[in-house]
Amino acid sequence: MVQAEKGVIRGIVKAAAQAVLYAQVQGRINQVPFKEGRRFENGKGLVQLGCERYKAELVAAIKVAEVNVKGCHISAPFAGRVVAVMVNEYENVFPNDKLVSVLDDTSLEIELVLPSSSLAWLKRKARFMFVVDETQHGYPATVKEIGANIDPVSQTIKIVGTVDRLPVEILAGMSGSAQFASGQP
Repeated sequence: MVQAEKGVIRGIVKAAAQAVLYAQVQGRINQVPFKEGRRFENGKGLVQLGCERYKAELVAAIKVAEVNVKGCHISAPFAGRVVAVMVNEYENVFPNDKLVSVLDDTSLEIELVLPSSSLAWLKRKARFMFVVDETQHGYPATVKEIGANIDPVSQTIKIVGTVDRLPVEILAGMSGSAQFASGQP
């Protein structure tokens, strides 16, 4: 029991603010500039750890973050049309998730499969008429490429052609029939 002697009560003087500071990362102490009893100002460094490894990690993390920031804006790789939007606003996505499907509708190609015997007369830049089923119209076209190999089972070869002047009514995915000059399939 504490008793007051002749009206005197004992007390302890304490700092209004006091803290034990802990290391927030692992590392070797490089410097402790203030020894016991020394005065310091607010914000002064009291302990310096050797953090070269963390600095290197920070540089690498900044580079990764810069790459990630660039990935936040996806630009069109070419002029064209949107085929399908596979996401909605406010959804979360992860790397490699499909977002948007696009196509270049300014440069459509016609893919044909011909009998391999057609190679007897077929040449690059050969002209043909391509009749599109959906429009019921014929469009002049030219053989752009002849496939590199013949399918041995079906004895066919792939041909790629282009419409000479691409009309706006032709869309990717339409199909039709190629008509070569008389005497050819």
